[in-house]
Amino acid sequence: MFGRTRARHQGADEGFLRRWQPPAPCCTWSALMRHATSFLACVVAGATLFSGHVSAEPCSDALPSGLVKHLVKERPGLSVPAMRSLDTASVEADVRDGGSGCYVLAHGKFVDATSDAYAFYGVSNNGHPQLVVAFKIGEGWALENLPTFCDDVKFCYVRKDGPGWYTRSAALNSPPVGKNEREEVRSSHDVVVAGHLESTAVTYAKQGDTWVYVWTSD
Repeated sequence: MFGRTRARHQGADEGFLRRWQPPAPCCTWSALMRHATSFLACVVAGATLFSGHVSAEPCSDALPSGLVKHLVKERPGLSVPAMRSLDTASVEADVRDGGSGCYVLAHGKFVDATSDAYAFYGVSNNGHPQLVVAFKIGEGWALENLPTFCDDVKFCYVRKDGPGWYTRSAALNSPPVGKNEREEVRSSHDVVVAGHLESTAVTYAKQGDTWVYVWTSD
């Protein structure tokens, strides 16, 4: 009798063990690569383990708080892109290359050789991106629009390049047509490079009070 009871208990225990499975890990590399939502959670979890902190919204958090307040006040119809509005594969590629995942923002000496500035795409209420450069003036901030040649922020990008000569792409057979478009641009400080991912590149340089630009890839 006791043997049959013990066997029944053992069978129940074994059935329970077969049914029970340990919970899947909340953050794996394969899950990160498959799911955009999981991606952000995994980045936060992984970076917290290895570096102690990471932002889930690196675009807005990369800007100084004073600039964010100025942007809200002066450009209420323009917002910094949220991570959910960006291309997941491009975010992942930027992270693999050592970036924050925010490929629509760059930081550099864009105005002169000493002053910090930020180039980024803002998104208007109608969803159109606008390339903006922000830099300090005294205790405040200046915001300057640049000609924007990308119509979907998901596939726009901006980066910093160093001082130098930048010439018009040989693939363009026609002469420059824009007011401040040039055949070549020379800059003694950092330049803004922006365009459509894996497609175009426009290099912008500030010369005096004017932003000039050249199509370096098309």
